[in-house]
Amino acid sequence: MFKYISKMKKSIFLLFIGVSSTIYAQDTIRKTNGTTHIGKVLEISNEVVRYKLQGTDVLFEINKTDIAQINFQNGIKEVYVVVAHPKPPVAIEKPSEPVKDVYYDKDRYVSKTEPVKKEYGKNIFALNVFEMFFTNLGVSYERMLGDGALSIKIPFALGLGGRPNYNSYTGEVFSSIPLQNKNYSTGLELNFYPIKQTKSTFYIGLSGNYCEFKYYNYQSSYPYPSPQPTLRYYYTGKQYSGMIHLGGNIGLTDNLLLGGKVAVGLRREETINDDFTMSRIQLDLNLAYRF
Repeated sequence: MFKYISKMKKSIFLLFIGVSSTIYAQDTIRKTNGTTHIGKVLEISNEVVRYKLQGTDVLFEINKTDIAQINFQNGIKEVYVVVAHPKPPVAIEKPSEPVKDVYYDKDRYVSKTEPVKKEYGKNIFALNVFEMFFTNLGVSYERMLGDGALSIKIPFALGLGGRPNYNSYTGEVFSSIPLQNKNYSTGLELNFYPIKQTKSTFYIGLSGNYCEFKYYNYQSSYPYPSPQPTLRYYYTGKQYSGMIHLGGNIGLTDNLLLGGKVAVGLRREETINDDFTMSRIQLDLNLAYRF
């Protein structure tokens, strides 16, 4: 009797273990988006996997491309996709300009490119070649503001006295005396770049300048009329000018520039004899370095 009861208990225990294994030993499907489904895999074809979720009799179907891994109840693992960070797409054609970003479009990568605007230096140091023609040393420093649409420029020139003009100063419009007999000059310019900073660009602006120069007057040592003046006196004149100008820079390289400018406006010159107010035309030719 006791042996019979013992056998029944053992049978019931084994049956309980079998039922528990059937209930709890399930397959685990891990999808590529990170979600997990627990159920029973019924069929695996070339393209899809069919399964039932735990606790339901509904048949589900999922594409293999959406499955990362299946862990079967018997311990076997079947890996379909190695989940990793996707690599950037390779453009079908080599872009003509640098690529700033690559965009992900729906289920595939597409080679959408966006040109990168080249960054240029915001400082320009220039040597004024036109001043050198009159034996002056002319330089300037220009600083770009913000995004490069505006700039402030400070020119400076020092007269070296290599080609003095000894003619009497009469305040002529096209007189070269302030250039040839220059002591020094300086000023301030405000420039606007419509297309901002590129390899070659142009600008318009306003400028104010101040210049000191030597000029000469002659007096005869004999009573009038005298055939030749014998005494020469020199004085210091002052010149103030305000102009509007148009200029541009040609990029020989990204850093080396060849620049030019033409300006028109008014000037006032103060001398010991008289003060003159007249029009002024200014030309500049510069060799510049951008950094």
